[in-house]
Amino acid sequence: MLKDENQINERIPFKAERTPLIHDMPTRVGVMCTHTKVILKGTLNVSAGTVNGASVGENPGGLLQSLKVQATTLYNGYPTGTLKNLVPRSILRRRIFDRGRYLPDISLGVNGFNGAAGAYILNQPFELNYAIPWLRRPFDTALDTGMYGSVQLTILNGARDIQFTGNDRTFDYSGVAWDIYHYFERFDGVGNGPIAVMYDDDLKRNISGANTRLQLNKELPNDGAYIDILWMTESTNSALVDTIINKITLQSGVEQWYEKFSDAIKAEMQDPVLDVSANTVLTGLYYSPIIQDGLLTGAKPNVQAIIDQNNPGVDDILMARRRIQMIPAQYVKSAKAA
Repeated sequence: MLKDENQINERIPFKAERTPLIHDMPTRVGVMCTHTKVILKGTLNVSAGTVNGASVGENPGGLLQSLKVQATTLYNGYPTGTLKNLVPRSILRRRIFDRGRYLPDISLGVNGFNGAAGAYILNQPFELNYAIPWLRRPFDTALDTGMYGSVQLTILNGARDIQFTGNDRTFDYSGVAWDIYHYFERFDGVGNGPIAVMYDDDLKRNISGANTRLQLNKELPNDGAYIDILWMTESTNSALVDTIINKITLQSGVEQWYEKFSDAIKAEMQDPVLDVSANTVLTGLYYSPIIQDGLLTGAKPNVQAIIDQNNPGVDDILMARRRIQMIPAQYVKSAKAA
């Protein structure tokens, strides 16, 4: 390949609801993947029935349950395993802080579709970042594909009943597909190659009542050093709300280094947002950047959280967690070794 490669890698028909679809990422020596875009596209035909129902969560994000990336290394001690396992809300909302704006379905707009009978043109991108855009050197966390025997992406299809409650119509997915684009760069021997592998996943914690000191320890695995956490507070029908979190405290072991009330978090979150349109709404989002200077040396291990939270309804906190494992020195590519 040339220095850069940017082209479609595979188109997979949607097939049936709740079906896992498997894609194998190309792996090549000296070739890094900076990010992947998985695009839900095509014509969704909705017919019959009488009830539209109520949309739940991201729309049309409910037509996707999750994206998972699993990698198997070729080399002893190189970070491996499940690199990504995310639901649509985490993918779409995290993009606000990575790229500066929320990206809704390009055809349907920010409100998606309402479930009524009709033909809907879908064009919803879901972006998975390996090289983190806001790092001083994003290439530090690019995925070195040549270090793996396989990198497998699993698309778990969503369903009508995930997207809507009460909808009784027939969804025809025969015109719907997933387009997969990987963005590759060949290491050119200038400076170091990637120095860390990033793990990116999420977890939902249900709330049974108000608690001024909700301990979140087991929910934050200690298998890496944390770079950031995005907290998303959801109420009835997964609606994002600002009525749950009052304060977030973070500590590493016995050292406390982060304590902020919700209004301070909301004020600070304005800085990375580049889009001030109605598309990029921060309701229900609380972003905790653990790295403050854009350098991986600021990542922190053994992170624990204490949340001061209310319980105004049927609530939960969805936590999107990112952490890194450093690549052993013998596997870091450098200009000298190139």
